[in-house]
Amino acid sequence: MKTSRLIHLFICAYLIFFIGNHGYAQMGIKWQKHFGGSEREFAPALIKTPDNNLIICSKTESKDYDASSNHGQTDILIIKTDLRGNKIWSRCYGGAAAEPGWSLTLDENGSLIVCSETGSTNGDVPPITKGWNDRWVFKLNPDGDFIWSKRFGGSLGDEGSWVNIKTNGNIVTGGSSYSNDQDVPCNYGDKDDWILELSPDGEIVNNKVLGTVGYQQTYSGIATSDGGVLVASTTMEVGGMITGTCFGLYDTWLIKLDKDNNIEWQGLYGGDDEDDFVRDIIEMKDGYVLVTNTRSTTDHAAEGGCMKPDISRDIWLFKIDFMGNFKWGRCLGLPDIKEIPSTFETWNRPAWKNGLFSMEDGGFMVFASSPNPRCVEGMGLTINPSGLSITRTDSLGYIIWQQVFGDYGDIYAGGAVNIGKGRWIVASQGYLNALCDVTTTGYKGADIWLIELRECEYYKTSRPEGDTRVCVNLQPTSEYVTHPYFDANGYLWVIDPAEAGVASNTDSITTITWNPNFEGTVKLSVRLDTECGIIQPSDTLEVEVHRDCTGVEDLAMQAIKLYFQPNPANENSVLHYTLPVSENRARLELYDLSGQMVYSAELRQHEGTHIIPTANLKGGVYMCSIVSGREKGVGRLVVVK
Repeated sequence: MKTSRLIHLFICAYLIFFIGNHGYAQMGIKWQKHFGGSEREFAPALIKTPDNNLIICSKTESKDYDASSNHGQTDILIIKTDLRGNKIWSRCYGGAAAEPGWSLTLDENGSLIVCSETGSTNGDVPPITKGWNDRWVFKLNPDGDFIWSKRFGGSLGDEGSWVNIKTNGNIVTGGSSYSNDQDVPCNYGDKDDWILELSPDGEIVNNKVLGTVGYQQTYSGIATSDGGVLVASTTMEVGGMITGTCFGLYDTWLIKLDKDNNIEWQGLYGGDDEDDFVRDIIEMKDGYVLVTNTRSTTDHAAEGGCMKPDISRDIWLFKIDFMGNFKWGRCLGLPDIKEIPSTFETWNRPAWKNGLFSMEDGGFMVFASSPNPRCVEGMGLTINPSGLSITRTDSLGYIIWQQVFGDYGDIYAGGAVNIGKGRWIVASQGYLNALCDVTTTGYKGADIWLIELRECEYYKTSRPEGDTRVCVNLQPTSEYVTHPYFDANGYLWVIDPAEAGVASNTDSITTITWNPNFEGTVKLSVRLDTECGIIQPSDTLEVEVHRDCTGVEDLAMQAIKLYFQPNPANENSVLHYTLPVSENRARLELYDLSGQMVYSAELRQHEGTHIIPTANLKGGVYMCSIVSGREKGVGRLVVVK
């Protein structure tokens, strides 16, 4: 066991050193946008819609810009954008009082269900109040218009913290409640967890109160694949339906409900201090993984080495099986930062909503807020410093790499979505006076900072494709192409030795003009200029370059040679070609990338030129084919507009 653990630690240390120092598996910002108004927007949630757009949901105090339709104190601001962050619409939902909570999900029809709480009796909120604060649930169509809007609760305070869709199509919402009348079946003595199941039309189907005589607070829950629900709560004491032994001041209390909302099992998790505010839960094939805050150093949390010096809160990632048995736990927070003035509290905190993801290799990606000293000098700190942190772990929760963006701007991670291999969009709350990574201008106060991140390991490109034997007297230029997984900001073509020729551009297709005085073997590769820096070179293509090919045997080996000048082209491009020995007729065809022929002509000389009219062609890459007898030559023409 010790040997296995040592090997695991060695591998992880190697990965952290290699990846952390070379940047191949970390992230870079592709683009960034700001949303909000002149006041504050709080911890935005983010989801991807079935029509491949984004929904941002945040609490707002603003009454202008994106939040110009605010009804009162704080409203729920919902913004729809495309996957490039271009706004489609924005709208505030609420009344004259405060709507302090927010959570959202999508049903199978693409309708948006939002769970909040409200004290309003006007605006968008149903006017008949049940108590001094009610749970407010409403459904919107993809354009943001109401399908229905309903409030639930009793005569006291009732909160709305999370919402999800069960396998039967019903809506399940969770939050805490002080009430024991009207829609709330009972109360055990203080603040309890109140689970409410609704039909797709918003009618109450089932009700469940979970708690004891003490204080409980639920922030998250998920509908499980077996038709039930897993509820994550915080408790200070056992008693009543809470059984077991408390570990510390606050513990995480998990309750598994079956499809009829009956309790299957419940358990306590934590350490010697506070373990609260579970922010995210994901279901795996063999259990559940959760991420929460911790202040503990012993018991469950101790395995991850939590609570580093001078850090007030840490991030705790842990796994349980389907019966609630604890499997492992790891702490993911970045270390303490000595450069931060002692007057500031430093902490690591998970994203508010949707910050935990399982990866194809069985590991996890965790989005959070953490301190980082990268740009502390000269910042003139006036607020608690933090940045958007990303942690990549293996399947057992051990850290592979970590990175922080926007540090020392007081960033609060909101939520993230995965839009494809290596591509992430993240919404955060940020005070824009000190964001090291920000290049766009936001509004006053705390805004929504929306960014696309790309994992650097996906910035790979293929070995160059093109001629491997060149006779410069017959073919002064050659065209080469590389195929990247992500399109890069620039392509650095490397010719070794450099005196062999010159590359025409920094695109994925380049034309090399060969030095007529050079002869020998050339090694050709390409490096990508990306958000992650200059990435490692592609595999090398070796090219034999000859100054003069005059023998019949050499010419026969050339088959059909062709190149374009200029390439890329705009109005016209001149095709230069040489047919095989004894051939003086050929068929020229030009195709777009969909395979449609866009131009054709007959060539009637053994060697010559032919003008390709490109003025009427769309910008893009075209494939040229020349067929003469049994021989065929191909080339690529790039048209720019």
